[in-house]
Amino acid sequence: MGMPGSGKSTLGKRLATKLELPFIDLDEYIETKEKKTIEIIFEQEGEAGFRNMESRYLKEVIETQKVFLLSLGGGTPCFNDNLSLVQQNGFSIYLQLSPEALFSRIKNATQVRPLFKGLTDEELLNKLKEMLLKREPYYNQARLCLPGLSVKPEEVAQQLLTAL
Repeated sequence: MGMPGSGKSTLGKRLATKLELPFIDLDEYIETKEKKTIEIIFEQEGEAGFRNMESRYLKEVIETQKVFLLSLGGGTPCFNDNLSLVQQNGFSIYLQLSPEALFSRIKNATQVRPLFKGLTDEELLNKLKEMLLKREPYYNQARLCLPGLSVKPEEVAQQLLTAL
């Protein structure tokens, strides 16, 4: 888990390969199931509608998959008791990045995320700071907290295997 731009999907794919586990990105899973992008879902359903859908698909993944590595959307742990569901059924990892590092990654990303659409640079940085302040109490409940800028899949794999 972690904020948008923290590298969850990138690290997740590499870590899953290292651990020889299937990798599931929850946002991609939702898009495949709904046959719509997250952006369109946000436009049609609003954030509340998306969060309910996200919770439903999180439960579906947990109930239908065996052993896997899952990348959550940045807000997933913060809504609808999703964090408890994750904690009861898996091992959670938080990739920590500062708002400034997140800003740099998101500003240069080709895909505009729905919650950041139309923001100026200053507004984006302030939004990231505000979101991180609200979300970090959830993220900090992860069983393993790692610095997102310097983390390597090999190190995470070793820490994960040691912790388990």
